[in-house]
Amino acid sequence: MLGISDLSQLPGKRGELKLRLGPQDGRTVIKDIYNRVPLKVAKPFYFEPETGEIFIYQMNPAGGMVQGDNYHLELDLEAEARVFLTTQSATKVYRSPDSFACQLNLFKLGSNSILEYFPDPVIPFAGSNFVGETEVYLHQGSVAFLSEVVTPGRVKSDEVFQFQSYHSKTKVYFNGDLIFWDNWRIIPSRQEILSLGMYDQYIYQGNLYIFSENVSQDLADRIHQICADKPHLLASASLTTRNGIAVRLLSNSSLVLEKAITSCWDLARQKLLGQHRPRIRKY
Repeated sequence: MLGISDLSQLPGKRGELKLRLGPQDGRTVIKDIYNRVPLKVAKPFYFEPETGEIFIYQMNPAGGMVQGDNYHLELDLEAEARVFLTTQSATKVYRSPDSFACQLNLFKLGSNSILEYFPDPVIPFAGSNFVGETEVYLHQGSVAFLSEVVTPGRVKSDEVFQFQSYHSKTKVYFNGDLIFWDNWRIIPSRQEILSLGMYDQYIYQGNLYIFSENVSQDLADRIHQICADKPHLLASASLTTRNGIAVRLLSNSSLVLEKAITSCWDLARQKLLGQHRPRIRKY
């Protein structure tokens, strides 16, 4: 497969979105912003009741990603900044027979800052290739919640695992040290996706990563129990090597999957931030 740098030689959009956020008068505000179409943000707003955390929608008026598209999202949080970042809608990845589409995320968290990144699901269409890379840099007191939901394709059009490849990589650093590295790739034509040890007859996958110096085995166990108590869900939660909890989820319903992730996030948020999850108004 082509390397990510090779995308510069192919037709496609080079979308960029760079945000620097910091506290001001009790709220987190956008202090600097740069965007290159098709990536942009909607006018931000704040949660109710007021916590000072900014709510930002990443928008893509192009309607989806085609081969050769290369999107770069960079978020720089100053000390004490708080942000909830999501997408306007699901990310559609269209057929890409000659190359792939790529999304690069770089999140830099200052001390005591909070990032909550909950994009809508990714829908890889038949014949699509997608590469996603996320790097997170944490510092003292910072907290990060990262969610990822991947569908098997356009299920209602009978496109189930007909994409060519889905590759997702996540690296997390704390004070410059690598503390988490997740690298998974699905190639349906070469793998028995529904077999035991893979998707085990389920078709939707979700991940929730929680990073904080205050995570504990007790919190991981409680999150695991939340998942175990939910029907139509196969999931587990465990501590990472350092300062983190990884939650893996499988289901045959995207709604079941997303509700389970929300429940886990709510519990972790209460434990780590002392607050229930906010009410997210998207539609």
